[in-house]
Parts: sequence; structure tokens; C-alpha cells
Amino acid sequence: MGLYMSMYVGPYAEATAEPSEREVDVYGCTNSKCAQWKKRETWMQAALSSFCATCGTATGKTTKLVKGRPSPHEALGESERLSSIRDDEDEDVVYFVPNIRGSVGLRLNGDRGASHHVDLAGVDREAEMALFEGQFPEELSALRKVYDVKTCWGLQVDWS
Repeated sequence: MGLYMSMYVGPYAEATAEPSEREVDVYGCTNSKCAQWKKRETWMQAALSSFCATCGTATGKTTKLVKGRPSPHEALGESERLSSIRDDEDEDVVYFVPNIRGSVGLRLNGDRGASHHVDLAGVDREAEMALFEGQFPEELSALRKVYDVKTCWGLQVDWS
């Protein structure tokens, strides 16, 4: 087992949200008298079965009151055009970087011990942040529905 490092240099979205109580879409048993009804999940795995294994009622999408910070999945759904970094619900800040080739920014990857040199002297940070906003308007709009979002420019490092 080794270490792998991913670095991103460029514009990104910084998202913050205070813990709150809110309704979210959940999937599972739709019978509120069934013991499984309280176990509804916010992800689609629970919706793979058409009927509840406990009571036989059809499964489906309902809403549920939850407490805490929103998850990136709540905001972006199945979209993968932006990738989240530090997306644990206990984190105060979540960072979103482009996850598509040919977008703004620079990605550098490597195993432990890899080295890179990049000259950033001529980079127009303001222009890159404007381009980022222009490339991801739908995603940023969705994020702004659940987070306070600002566009920043900098270095993000992720070890796995």
C-alpha cells in the first residue's frame, strides 16, 4: 500500500454552511407505520428494491427532517462535474474543484516522492475565477441553494 497525492492549482468553490434542520429527499419504505420507514436513506441504494422487505409496501421517494450540515450530494445530486474535497458533514468548509478535462486549473498527480515544478507568475487569477464561474453555472447555482459559496484561487492537495 502506498500514498498517492493529487494536487489542483486554480479556481475552486469554497462552501460553508451552519448545521441546520432541513428536509431532504430520502428513499425506502413509504409506510409510516413500518419499522423500516425510519431507516429511509438519502442515497439510491434503498430504492433498488420495489417493495419493503418488512411490510410489503411499495418503496419510493419521500422527505425526512435531518439535522446537521448539508452533504455535497444533497446539493449536486448525481453531477460529477465538480469534485468535493473535505466533504465530511463535520467539516466547516467543503471545497469543490473541477472534475472534467479541459477545464480551468492545473492537476498534478503522483506517488510518494514525485516532484513537480510549475511557474505561476503569469497566471491571471481573476480571469481564471471568472472562467470557472462560466464553466460551472448550474453546479454553483445548486451549491448556493444549500451553502454560502465563494470562488477562490489556490492550491488543493489530497492524499489517498
